[in-house]
Formats: sequence, C-alpha cells, structure tokens
Amino acid sequence: MYERGTGVSKDAAEAVHLYRKAADLGDTRGMVSLGLMYEQGTGVSKDAAEALRLYRKAADLGEARAMNNVGVMYEKGIGVSKDAEEAARWYRKAADLGDALAMGNLGNRYDVGSGVPTDAAEAAHWLVRSLENGSKYHKDAMVTEKGKQYRKQTRIEIQKTLIERGLLSGPADGSFGQKTIAALDKIYKSSQ
Repeated sequence: MYERGTGVSKDAAEAVHLYRKAADLGDTRGMVSLGLMYEQGTGVSKDAAEALRLYRKAADLGEARAMNNVGVMYEKGIGVSKDAEEAARWYRKAADLGDALAMGNLGNRYDVGSGVPTDAAEAAHWLVRSLENGSKYHKDAMVTEKGKQYRKQTRIEIQKTLIERGLLSGPADGSFGQKTIAALDKIYKSSQ
C-alpha cells in the first residue's frame, strides 16, 4: 500500500519498514518486496548484494518469484557476475513452480540460446505457458509488439501451438497478423 500509495499517502520508507517486518517474520513475499526496494534503491540505498541475499533467502523457502528475480540478477549481472546458465537454471526452477514471468524469461533464453541450447519449440512452449499463467510482460511482447523480438522459427512454433489448439487456422509463417494476435490475446485473457 505505502509503496504505491494505494489508499494511503505514498511513503517508500514506511513500505521498507513494513516489508522488513514481514521479512523478519519469515514472510517470503515481504523478502521479495524488500529485495526489490534494495535492487531499485527505493526508500533505501541501492544495494544489489542485499537484494540478492533477500531473494535467495526467499528462494530457499520455495518462493518462485524470488527464484525468478535471482535469475534476472544473473542474466543482467546485478550484484553478481553475468552467468547465462545460472540465470536459466533459476528461471527453470521458478517456472516449474508456476511463476508466469519466469516461464516467459525461460522461453526468451531458449529463443536466443542463452544458458540453454537454442530451441524454438521449447521457447514457444514456455512463452505460451507464460500467457496461460498471466504474464502481462510477455503478453505485451507477443501481442503489442507482435513478437518482433523473437526469432522467426520461434514465432512459427508459437503459431503451430495455436493451430494445434484450434485457436488459429492458416499457415504457420512467423508473421503475427490479426488472427495470431487475437489467439494469443485469448490465451492471456483466459488467465485473468
């Protein structure tokens, strides 16, 4: 509430205080939220090492979003050396626990072959699963941006998935036209 100013005046310092109390009580969401505050330097001094410590603590307790965030830190080299394989490993752990953002992040890794072999079918699998599980970030990448950042073969595999599910008719040509966009949007909306 205080972080966003929902129903109260926006107060980052109070948000940090409450997240810290929750984290100290073992609340994994509190750990993740506090970690994000440290990662971004909101209400506290920016401290990537502290953010990573909090994410890892929550991840050790089974928090999927924390696992995704550890993956992001390895992917981008925030507080750690860049390590594509380690990033993919963390994304996989979070995706296997149902984290929609991690599913899409893992799909992205397979699309470009970062930390995992390049595999268009596996990329499509995880990207579509991210929509099924409500990842707005990946929905925007596929729907709003028409999948332009993905390799053509990955776009074709996404279309093949849509055809197999009866959501799309026509050729799988890698071009995200209105029918492909509508099918992807339908998958995303069914998660809401």
